[in-house]
Amino acid sequence: HIQWPVYVELTNGKIIGCDFVVSAIGVTPNVETFLQSANFKLGTDGGLLVDERMCTSIKNIFACGDVCSAGWTLAEQWFQMRLWSQARQMGHYAGKCMLAYANNRQDSLTMDFCFELFAHTTKFFNMKVVLLGRYHENDMKKYENLIRMTP
Repeated sequence: HIQWPVYVELTNGKIIGCDFVVSAIGVTPNVETFLQSANFKLGTDGGLLVDERMCTSIKNIFACGDVCSAGWTLAEQWFQMRLWSQARQMGHYAGKCMLAYANNRQDSLTMDFCFELFAHTTKFFNMKVVLLGRYHENDMKKYENLIRMTP
């Protein structure tokens, strides 16, 4: 029988031993600096409100990642998690949006980022960690599996 330094109890009552626990409990958007210089519209969670082209309420100012709040119509299972991989993907998309805006080609963009099932791997303390977002198959009325890898 292996002795673990930490044990966690899952919602189903199962107890699992582990070396350590990384708890990602969320982020609060840090928008104070922006609000001192301009009157940005904010989302209900306090982030800078952005539309589907990552534009804020102030002309020519874009935002992405943890500081912003999604202001577009959300897919049923999508939610903003404010984790680094989601912020990174939003950053790539915001860059495309700025380039399209500068070249007057905004109609050529597709949002093309999906977070219904969020997963990524990383390392903490030289240990591989798999991170899963909200995934409760029983909570989903209808879902479709879409697996895509972007190099």
